[in-house]
Amino acid sequence: MRILFCSQAAHTGGGVEAWMETLSAALAARGWDVVTALAQGRFHDPSSYGKRHRVIAPVAIDGSSGFREDRILALLALFNRMRPDVIVPVNLADALAAAAYWKARGAATRLVVCVHGQGEDRIDQVRAYAPFIDLAGSVSKRVANRLLDVMGDPARVQHIPTGVPPPLRGTAPREQFRRLAYIGRLDTDKRIDDAVPLVRALPEIDRIHFVGSGPAEADLRNALSNSNVVFHGDIPRERLYETIYPEIDGLLLFSEAETGPIVAWEAMIHGVVPVTSDYVGRREENVIRHAETGLVFPVGDMQRAVELIRSKASPGLLREISIHAQKELPAAYTQTAFEASWDEALHTAIAMPERRDVKAILPSLVSPGAIARLGLGMRATSRIRHLLGRSFRHAEPGSEWPH
Repeated sequence: MRILFCSQAAHTGGGVEAWMETLSAALAARGWDVVTALAQGRFHDPSSYGKRHRVIAPVAIDGSSGFREDRILALLALFNRMRPDVIVPVNLADALAAAAYWKARGAATRLVVCVHGQGEDRIDQVRAYAPFIDLAGSVSKRVANRLLDVMGDPARVQHIPTGVPPPLRGTAPREQFRRLAYIGRLDTDKRIDDAVPLVRALPEIDRIHFVGSGPAEADLRNALSNSNVVFHGDIPRERLYETIYPEIDGLLLFSEAETGPIVAWEAMIHGVVPVTSDYVGRREENVIRHAETGLVFPVGDMQRAVELIRSKASPGLLREISIHAQKELPAAYTQTAFEASWDEALHTAIAMPERRDVKAILPSLVSPGAIARLGLGMRATSRIRHLLGRSFRHAEPGSEWPH
């Protein structure tokens, strides 16, 4: 069976990228014929992406003209050439649209999506193409529950948490907070600015690590010149397991919403205690529970976060939570279960009747403009724009290849 992942190539080092890297490798090991299509353009560079993440059988999708119809046509050409049994768009909205269009034209394939965000835009994407989606999954229990109404068939909805591998060596319970880390994208979307007052209020902490990169990195480095702060940049999971998780006692999370996060499960399996905001999705997941498997503060309340950290700063006070964090990470959140669950879900999707509503009205597949208003369709619109030498220069990655 051939499975085609279609992904952005502008961002690296995040949870979604780790999800695709882990899943594609696992499926290849289980006998799937894996191909990975990566967006290409001004901001999306498959070569740079491949230097950070293991990519199986990479193929570039040209989006250099800046027009949606050209991106869709490039994807359709790829589908026709590869003839995948399953298509999995990964934070690439045009791949979802192109796959639905391909199915509407009679292609025998299965369209599978996995929602990685809590935002309404992600749910709306699934709703728009639900008549053609054979399986909708999410790494978040809250999102999976919401997808039940969108899909209208419980058999076509799955909650499969992103599983994490075991530690490389034995672990010991953490006794107190002496070393902390933030691991993830350095972006205001993650409320990384909250780290500044927290770090400044905790000079007694021996070491605070920041692992990751992003648009807020320079400002964060300038704001935190403390001697107990270390910036590592973006590093792969192997090094996290070798050098970071064995070193730290607590993991810091500041987000308003999360669909995992993977780093929390990685930390917990090492006995590291999450110190986290009460993000949207935490309660439904019920893995990080305050004073049982982690410490939880209201979003943005750094005073409370500091109080919680200081309450476990003496030897022995953190031990019980550390033990529970490691022991009570459910088996479903391990890499072994993750791999098996997705393999089974994909085979189930293939075995079910194909989902295709030929009467469904799909959103427009061309970029707006005077030529588009002629209503000539994708191919004619593309040809005319090319003959006229038209192109569009996008200002950021999510515009060039919408997520």
